[in-house]
Amino acid sequence: MSGHPGAMGVATDGLNRLFSNRSDVLRFARDVGLGLVDRLPALKRVFIREAAGLLGDVPKLLRGESL
Repeated sequence: MSGHPGAMGVATDGLNRLFSNRSDVLRFARDVGLGLVDRLPALKRVFIREAAGLLGDVPKLLRGESL
C-alpha cells in the first residue's frame, strides 16, 4: 500500500469533517449541497452507485470473485 488514501477515503474524511463541524457557514453549505443532490436524480444516482461500490475499481472480493 502506498499510504495515500483512495478517493473513497478522502470523501469519507471530508464528509466526516463536514458533518462534525458546528460552523454556521458550513452547515448552510452542507444543507444547500444536500438539497441540490436531492433535487437532481441523476446526480443522486451517481452518489448511490458510488456508495454501493458499483463504480470505479471494485476489489475482486466485493465483486464476489475469489482472490
